[in-house]
Amino acid sequence: MGVVALQPACRAGLHAPGFHAQLCYLRFPGVVLAADAPPFAPLLRMVAAQIKVPPDVWSQYSERAETRREHLLELQALLGLKSFTTQHYRPAVYGLDELAWQTDKGIVLAASLVASLRRQSLLLPTADVIERICAEAVTRANRRIHAALTDPLSAAHRQRLDDLHDRIVGKLFNAARSRHQEQFQASGKAINDKVRLYGRIGQALLDAKRSGGDPFAAIETVIPWERFEASVGEALKLAQPEGFDFLHRIGESYATVRRYAP
Repeated sequence: MGVVALQPACRAGLHAPGFHAQLCYLRFPGVVLAADAPPFAPLLRMVAAQIKVPPDVWSQYSERAETRREHLLELQALLGLKSFTTQHYRPAVYGLDELAWQTDKGIVLAASLVASLRRQSLLLPTADVIERICAEAVTRANRRIHAALTDPLSAAHRQRLDDLHDRIVGKLFNAARSRHQEQFQASGKAINDKVRLYGRIGQALLDAKRSGGDPFAAIETVIPWERFEASVGEALKLAQPEGFDFLHRIGESYATVRRYAP
């Protein structure tokens, strides 16, 4: 059904493009045209061409919120559509229960939710509401999966799983500590060379300050400027985290924990 077919049902004149643009958005994708944004430009041009009015009259239509609301109610009645309200939120979450049991992919859940709302002749809520519905469905499914896995476990099973986890985490910490020490030892000579170099540079700067000399020239008496620039980059790569501990390396073992932690 083209937009021209509905022209007699709407107000004529400068409000006609707005009415028909809202009609297009309501029919597909099934959303209310945002009050603070113009419609898709090619769509507006198509609508304006069909009803034979200039597309720039949209700006006048958008100035009056009451007109937009009146047209929205008229179109919802005409198309048999209902607004998505808080009373639809919880059923929407529950409606994703079985699918969320099978997948936690947001795009799959969102597509299923949108299809379900369209079957119910409900206008789609905003993207952030759809995202919250899908996230809550995934949370509910995760709780069901956790219960299915853990409820049958005896106290002895649970204790053994805790012991399994403690041993794994202990190994991860030990491995991180070893990697930290090995890296530091492997870099020892390079670090020592840098300390000696910057000690000489520091002494040259102190001498320049006492004598009133040029500090940049003082640096170049120790090392050419281009080499000095390169050495700064090398020093940054050699530097350890400020706390000089191995904890930052724990994250390198995330994949190991991820295999069983969920």
